[in-house]
Amino acid sequence: MFGRVPGRNDVGNVGMHPGGWALHGLSPAPDFPICAEETVLVLLDSRAISGPGAALADQVLEAVRALSRPNLTRLVYHDPSLTPETARDRAGTGFSSTPQPDGDAGARFEHAFFRAFRNGARRVLALSANCVGVTPEILAEAFDALGAGGDAALGPSQDGDYYLVCLARPCRQVFRGIPWRTDRVLWETLARLRGCGFNLRILPPLRLVRGPEDLEPLRG
Repeated sequence: MFGRVPGRNDVGNVGMHPGGWALHGLSPAPDFPICAEETVLVLLDSRAISGPGAALADQVLEAVRALSRPNLTRLVYHDPSLTPETARDRAGTGFSSTPQPDGDAGARFEHAFFRAFRNGARRVLALSANCVGVTPEILAEAFDALGAGGDAALGPSQDGDYYLVCLARPCRQVFRGIPWRTDRVLWETLARLRGCGFNLRILPPLRLVRGPEDLEPLRG
């Protein structure tokens, strides 16, 4: 395990980093939806299609659907193993959908944040569909933190990963070279965010569902 979950008041505020993308003057990416000022990306995979994983994804999607913001895009960012039709049907009313590219989690995050910012977003939130207990209030807290002088929010999971990341500007270094699927993801990401000069808000910790053994407690 990774040790202490960082406190919600832990803040990193270092100087601005020059490694972020320069998006000014770029035309919208044609392979990604046009985005509102605030955009939520729900990361959806095959676990969300049937069984207990589907019930959990329903809770996450409903929390995003219930989030009330004046200028918001709700987008299902689905695993390439799912067809666009399956992803759209699974998401339901109020969501657009777009596929993730091939590659590791870092490549998929980088793709999503780059294109969302390029296509009009000013604050982008990526959220796992496999987390337990997310609420509209947690999502609003992430966006509000960015609107109050911060530029990043991170929701830690109890296994050393994170269930949510919200950024007000893109930066390649946040996602590249992370040891995905280990208990070092959270701490490596915290170090990257602080090293890139992000003013960071830590959100309440939640539990991520990884496999069948994690789904058992969710069965009715």
